[in-house]
Amino acid sequence: MYDKSKTIATTQLHQHLQSCANYLKAKADKPKYGLLQTQLAFGSSSVDPTACPHLYVGKFDMEKMKESVAHWIMMHEHPIFSIVEEDGFNLIQRRGMPKWRGMTKNTIKTYYSNVYESEKKKLKSLLKNLNNINLTTDCWKSKNQKIEYMAITGQWIDESWQLQKRVFNFVHIPPPRRGLEIANAIWCYLEDWGIESKIHTILWIMLLPMMRLLII
Repeated sequence: MYDKSKTIATTQLHQHLQSCANYLKAKADKPKYGLLQTQLAFGSSSVDPTACPHLYVGKFDMEKMKESVAHWIMMHEHPIFSIVEEDGFNLIQRRGMPKWRGMTKNTIKTYYSNVYESEKKKLKSLLKNLNNINLTTDCWKSKNQKIEYMAITGQWIDESWQLQKRVFNFVHIPPPRRGLEIANAIWCYLEDWGIESKIHTILWIMLLPMMRLLII
């Protein structure tokens, strides 16, 4: 490494590079190890991927990328899967990953479902080690579609004494939304998660259906 003091001009640094063994070796190994980035290059703003500079190093796995995209859609609650077919989305991917291949909305739907099932198995495994789980449930009707929904959320204290919360289910409840139907739905979902014997309390946001549920 060449150390420059405050009294040395940059011209001397440039001259040093012309004879620096490490620099010359790295420069000769460019085809082997890839381009050494010494300056930023910006390609055309066109959506043509061949006009975009590629910033890619390492092994590329398209299957892992599809799983990551499914996670991304789930994390940020994107309302439509067709976002993966947009030109801008694919342009960004190809700039950093030359081997990127586009995908259809139907393809990402499949990966989305696979990610959901995988995360559900992880959560089920976690719930097996718990003794007490508190539930919060809420029902409401969408103004535009006139469809009734119910959300079931679980809370518990982990072994580190930290409050944890997970949404177990977000489902459509067909009318009439009565206490009996709600109670049966909740019980089915609790059995599915394997926690029907671990419920400590249930907090209901809407009082009237809760009164019927308590009677049941």
